Parts: sequence; structure tokens; C-alpha cells
Amino acid sequence: MKYVYDGTFAGFLSAVYRIYHDGTGQMGSISASRGSGDLFGEETEVATDINHAETVADAFLKSCGTAAFRWLYRAFLCDDDSEEYLFDYVRRGFKWGKSIYTHQGEVWMWEILRRSQIAGNEAEKFKGIVRFSELAEGMLYAPIHPTHHVLPLIVRHFQKRLFQKRLSCEEWAIHDVGRHVAAYYDGKQVTIVRVESLKTDIAYSQDEEGFQQLWRDYYRHMAIRERNNPTAQRSFLPKKYWAYLTEMGGKT
Repeated sequence: MKYVYDGTFAGFLSAVYRIYHDGTGQMGSISASRGSGDLFGEETEVATDINHAETVADAFLKSCGTAAFRWLYRAFLCDDDSEEYLFDYVRRGFKWGKSIYTHQGEVWMWEILRRSQIAGNEAEKFKGIVRFSELAEGMLYAPIHPTHHVLPLIVRHFQKRLFQKRLSCEEWAIHDVGRHVAAYYDGKQVTIVRVESLKTDIAYSQDEEGFQQLWRDYYRHMAIRERNNPTAQRSFLPKKYWAYLTEMGGKT
């Protein structure tokens, strides 16, 4: 049996709940996208059920602890179709409980830790390179295009560490343009929302256009031409991240 869910973490946990309800022996695969079914064409679409998802999450946390659950969540955010590794990890967690931490040298555990680290490392990069711009209507807006689904990991950084003291009343959004989702802050709370389309003619405030040009001029004049080393720049921050950096002038 192939189990299909909606691509969200809650959807994945709902699928885990359904698999255990049906019996793990029934599972052939688990996927975030529709396919052609298995050899006999059997495919089950699992609707996301928050209660079922919370039941699985609470049980895993109780069995394995916070660190193990954090690894699971971050590995899920690593965009590499790793559902079967994730399910195997959950299954072993329910079986072994906190002794799961003693298996970090095994392949199945190493794969989860590797994926978790990939997502975590990219999230750390984006905490330092997100650039907000003021739109004409006054909202602060930052587009990003990460390789992995790191938006949920970076939102808390901006909500609690940066904006809580300095911009707590501002309306802002961080937009993952590749996945068509955005973290939107209305001045009180953050919500992850779908963004089906994006206007190509985004209007920035007059002040913002001036600030961006000043920042580019500052960056250009402060740079020492003789020490310009694009190779070293790319080693610290790959060129794929440059597109939304104001100081790089939108280079790709």
C-alpha cells in the first residue's frame, strides 16, 4: 500500500498514525505526491488530521525525547524525498525509546542526522542573509529561495530575537518564492500562508529605494578592489544565495 499525504509535517505524522492504525505490515511506501500507485495500483490518500498528528508527536516525544524529535522535524524539512527514512526512524524510536541515541553510528540514524544537519545549516545561513525591504504600503518584505524548507526554522529568530524589541509592531513577511509559502507577521503573531502568485511589479517605498542604493554604494566603496576574491565569497556563501542580497545588486 502506498500512503500519500499533503507534504506538510502534520500530514506526514497523520500518515504515520494511519499506517499504525492499518498495521505497519500494510505499508509499501509513503510519499508527499501522487504517483501511479504500487504494483497492484493500491494508493491511499491520507487527509491531514491535527489530532492524529499531535498524538504521534506527543507519543514520540514521550518515548524518545526532545532532541530526537528535533532531528525528525529538521530531517523532514530537508527537501530530498526522505519519507521512508523518516518513517523507519519513527518506527525504531517507538521500539527503542531513548536508547535510540546509542545508534548514531548506524546508517539509518546517520541519514536522519545528516538530513537534519543540512536543513539546520542552511537555516543558520539565512538568519544572516535575509534582507527586508519596505513596500509602498509600509509592510516589510523579504524574498528568499532556499534549497530546503527552512522557513519554519528561521521565523522564530526574526520574531523573538530581532523584532520583539525593535520592530514588534511592524507588519512583515518572509516569502519562500520557490515553495509559494510565506511567514506573515501581523504585529501580533506569525502565520505560515500559501502564496499562489507574486506580482512581478512589487512597489517599494521611496525611502526604501534610496536606502538600497546607499547600501550598494557603501558596499562598493568600502570594498578593497585588490582583495576582491569571488571564489572565497562563494566558499562562504554560495552564489545561489546572492540573488536577494541588496549589496550584491541581485546577482545570480
